[in-house]
Amino acid sequence: MRMLVKRDVGTKGGLFGSKPQFQMTLKVQLTPEEQATVEKYGLQSSFTVENPVESKNNFTYKDFLAGKTMADTDVDHLLLQYKLYTSALESANRNIKNHQLFPGESIVEIEE
Repeated sequence: MRMLVKRDVGTKGGLFGSKPQFQMTLKVQLTPEEQATVEKYGLQSSFTVENPVESKNNFTYKDFLAGKTMADTDVDHLLLQYKLYTSALESANRNIKNHQLFPGESIVEIEE
């Protein structure tokens, strides 16, 4: 799994002049094995992470794969969203790995 990050700075016009508009586009690429796991277990929309910055926006695998563009005149606010997105991605990656590792059998020895 990897995440592609594109950053740009434009301008946002307003009544009192223009301000810099910071923009970041994040898009995730899964390996073929990860994509197969997501499809096999129907994980496309089952995994959600709440986004406290934008309460109306939760993240799903669909969001990760489609890409997300964020823009703000406050670069710190944008970077906070970036950290939240990467944290959610780490959770999603663990979720995929758990689904991949679960099938099988093991022997657990219990000592007294």
